[in-house]
This record gives sequence, structure tokens and C-alpha cells, in this order.
Amino acid sequence: MNDLKKYEKAIENLATHKENFDFPNSNPHHATIVTSAILSVSNEVRFYIKNLDGSVADNILVALDDKEPRFIQMLKSFLGEGKSIKIVVEDTETNASSQFYQYLKKEQKRIEVKTASDLFTKNIQEGFKLKMSNSDFFFMVGDRKSFRINYDREKGEAICNFNRPEIGERLFTNFDKYYDSCQKYIFID
Repeated sequence: MNDLKKYEKAIENLATHKENFDFPNSNPHHATIVTSAILSVSNEVRFYIKNLDGSVADNILVALDDKEPRFIQMLKSFLGEGKSIKIVVEDTETNASSQFYQYLKKEQKRIEVKTASDLFTKNIQEGFKLKMSNSDFFFMVGDRKSFRINYDREKGEAICNFNRPEIGERLFTNFDKYYDSCQKYIFID
């Protein structure tokens, strides 16, 4: 069994058992596995990301088949079950040809995507005692308890947990508190 498969099995186990265990996450392949796992065990997801370039979501190396990236497959399944996702994007410059971008564009009626307002970016870390710039702080949170917090975007380093409600609740609450200050994301052709 290769290392990526071992990692995937370990993450599936943590997610399924909703383990309260902080673990690092540091490359696009691992990020795809963790974000897909959060989708698989959550009913409501909030996602604050840098852009829609697809660097994690389009990761074909972590696909369930050869046709479509795993994250997009999991997102389709998530939405097919009537679950809720909201996305705030910091940077509107993106790769419009990415599969992630194209999928979100197609599903605009079911997936809320907004552009971060100054109020959102200024206050998203409210209540956290983190020593990082807002330019590094991005996250995905599911059901107010599972999360992946990116703390060094350039290196792709993050901390994750599938059952830490004291952090997940704060991320979720801050997201929703400032969400209405954000404008609808404008997709281009």
C-alpha cells in the first residue's frame, strides 16, 4: 500500500470515528483527502479560500476514478444529499478553466459563493490568538466541529481535527457573522 493510500485510510478512520485529534496537513494531495473527508462526515460546511484555482479541488491524483477529481465527486455527493455549503473567496483572480471553478459556476443555485469583504477578512480571526497574517488564514469547517485551518498558504501547511467543537464553532460563527457583508461572486465565461 503506498503512502497516499495509508494516509487516506488513516484520515477516513479519524473522520468516521469523529476523533478529537489535531494532525498536520501539508500538501495538495493530503489537503484533498482531508477536505473530502470533511464533506463526507458533515451536513453543513463553510469554506474560506484564497481563490478558485483548483489547486486542491482539481487534484486528479486523489481521484476515485480517472474522470473527475475526488473533491468534486465528494462535493456532488454532498449536494445530492441536500446538504449546505457556503464559500467565501478572498481573491477574484482565478483559473476559470479549473474543474472546481467550472463546477461551482454550474451549481451557483445550490452553492453560495461570495467574495470576501474587507469586514470579513479583517474579522474572520476574531476570538483566535493566532500569530499569522490574514493572507495565510484560510479554512474549511464542517458541522461546527471538523476543520482544516491553513496557516501557511505558501507551504500548504494546515492543522486539522474531526471533532474539536470549541474551534469549529468559532470558525463557523465568525464565518456566518460576517458572511452577509460579502458580495456575490461573479463567475466569468
